[in-house]
Amino acid sequence: ERFNEAAQLPKYQVTEISQNDGSVAFFGKATVGPVSVDWQEIPTNWVKNSWFRHERRFISGPLATLCATLNFYPDGDGCRAEYILTAQPRNWLGWILLTTTFFPSTKKRFDKLADQALQFARGETAAEFETIPPKLLPGSAELMQKALVSISQSAYGHRLGPRLAEFIRTQSEIDVRRIRPLALAKRWGVPNSHVIELCLQAAHDKLLGISWDLLCPRCQGAKAKAVALDQLPITAHCTSCNIDYSRDYAKNVEMTFFPSRRVRPSDDREFCLFGPMTTPHIWVQMTVEAGASIAIDHSGLPATRLRIRMLQPGPEVFVDCQDGSFPDAIAEADAIRLSPQSRPGLVTFTNTTARPVTFIIDEVSWSAEALTADQAISKQAFRDLFDDSILRPGDHLMIDHVTIMFVDLKGSSALYEQSGDVKAYQLVREFFSIAGTAIRRNEGAIVKTVGDAVNAAFSNPRDAFLCAIAIQRAFADYNSASSKAPIVSKIGLHMGKTIAVT
Repeated sequence: ERFNEAAQLPKYQVTEISQNDGSVAFFGKATVGPVSVDWQEIPTNWVKNSWFRHERRFISGPLATLCATLNFYPDGDGCRAEYILTAQPRNWLGWILLTTTFFPSTKKRFDKLADQALQFARGETAAEFETIPPKLLPGSAELMQKALVSISQSAYGHRLGPRLAEFIRTQSEIDVRRIRPLALAKRWGVPNSHVIELCLQAAHDKLLGISWDLLCPRCQGAKAKAVALDQLPITAHCTSCNIDYSRDYAKNVEMTFFPSRRVRPSDDREFCLFGPMTTPHIWVQMTVEAGASIAIDHSGLPATRLRIRMLQPGPEVFVDCQDGSFPDAIAEADAIRLSPQSRPGLVTFTNTTARPVTFIIDEVSWSAEALTADQAISKQAFRDLFDDSILRPGDHLMIDHVTIMFVDLKGSSALYEQSGDVKAYQLVREFFSIAGTAIRRNEGAIVKTVGDAVNAAFSNPRDAFLCAIAIQRAFADYNSASSKAPIVSKIGLHMGKTIAVT
């Protein structure tokens, strides 16, 4: 997608049509100058970090086929990339195009992009490719400036507001149309919590919009979206995988952001439907014709638990390749059968069915860059800024694990009797301030306060444990510097499953 956007190739509309055998056919439609072009998008074949092959078969327009192949070869401390583009004419216009300007102009454009990729690989530039800055809407500068003032005055801005504004103004559409805070934090080299809080504050100030994405468990694409949790459906259908699936707030409900439509509009058209970076959890995607076999090198596969499945709906099997070996896979009518590896270093895919089958080897784990719903709602910034973003009445949010903390003041009843209501209440307020500061700094969220007790939640038990230590140390420092009666805190932690309800 990023390559195609930088090459200024047109965006296109995708139509997915379910077939009688359960598979899905993909069709694209775009306008290139005065010509309207329709084609069938053939699922891309690839071995991650090694090669990919992408083919289009045209229904209208001057071309019959267009195929791009990218191969990587080891070369000293790095590698050499070889990009091959082949095309066949569909009519006399296509013949004229291919025999005159098509290849020379395409080569000139792609050579420039290859040079930019090389500079990025060497660390000489911050972006993979140069892109043309988008045209922002009239009045967007004023809206951004107003939001930046609010962000700079907030405790959640972390002095990152100008950087976010520059990101929205200049970055490619691929980077901004679905902003993942954890990925952006990694890109900027700043703490995850700072970027999460920044994005939440920017959404509160209308610089960003929020999207709750219900991800497909197979392709991990966002097949259902909502602007609020109470609007998110319980189930969804993935047209790409042709399956129905349910939501799980701790696994496949992700909070993402996008630029305000009043600042930088976008649409749902694609720069590229398929590709290894679109589905980074897939290591191998390989189409095998009916009755055929294909063998590939599996040396690059990670030593972890992997899944073998088909692109089409159907069975799946799991393989632990800790010892470096990998079984051969055989597609049958209603199953994937594994057999001992026939050739060392190679995995063979065999299709015994009467139709083409696209084999996939992927990791089952979800992306580490996804900010899941259970993580998002346990942030203090979310509770402060979006306390009205609640579940619909009667609905519930199942959270696989959360750590609950209770902190209270020892002997508070006696304290009120000995010191009087006013002095005791002031001490309780200082207690709340110390505990609240530690909770916020350790990625927790205050759920409520009751009397002299604080109830907080943490998505990571380690954060809760470190917070408890921080609270004890903070009270020790407070007591040593105060002439008042010492504050003694009692802290309890518990980790387990829970539900959130309205």
